[in-house]
Amino acid sequence: MLCKVVQVDVIDYQYIDNVTRYDVNVAQRLANVSTSLADREFIWVDNVCRCPRFDIGDSYVVMGILTVAGPASRETRLQLTDRSVAVPVDTWKQRFASRKFKCGRRQS
Repeated sequence: MLCKVVQVDVIDYQYIDNVTRYDVNVAQRLANVSTSLADREFIWVDNVCRCPRFDIGDSYVVMGILTVAGPASRETRLQLTDRSVAVPVDTWKQRFASRKFKCGRRQS
């Protein structure tokens, strides 16, 4: 799993089984983003996750993980979990833009 930090513009969403799939345009790659992430992606969020709900037409900065869809699949997914970060762009610029985020666990 690879951690990705991107700014996205939400286009649409769809409920599929127990997950919500958001259709987004990747506006800016902020950290740890390779070419494996396309300009238009899906963000997958478990419906049991306390992740924020994205509004269509709004922009967000998202820190999530890039996972493989299945054992025999080549499809990668940008997935949000309860440990992910997702904030509106305005909030990001006011509070967090100067910080450097590292993906991974904190050492206690």
